[in-house]
Amino acid sequence: IVAGMGSHLGESGVQREGCGALRNITADNAANRVRVSDAGGIEAIVAGMGSHLGESGVQREGCGALRNITADNAANRVRVSDAGGIEAIVAGMGS
Repeated sequence: IVAGMGSHLGESGVQREGCGALRNITADNAANRVRVSDAGGIEAIVAGMGSHLGESGVQREGCGALRNITADNAANRVRVSDAGGIEAIVAGMGS
């Protein structure tokens, strides 16, 4: 998923569906939250959100994925912040 998102950064549909898939596999699954983070998923989500500010589906799925990835995981909260996730969320809300 992460590799596909990276290879198709300019495709909003790929970003939306990739974020949605990451949202789904990290829901109520602590091990997958760590695996997605280790695979660069946080950075992929933030990049996708930043590349498609006007696409509500990308923003919705990206926010959901970041919410799930950070649930009960302090290290991932720091990683989202370090990756520019807060700025990406705010920018998406403003577009």
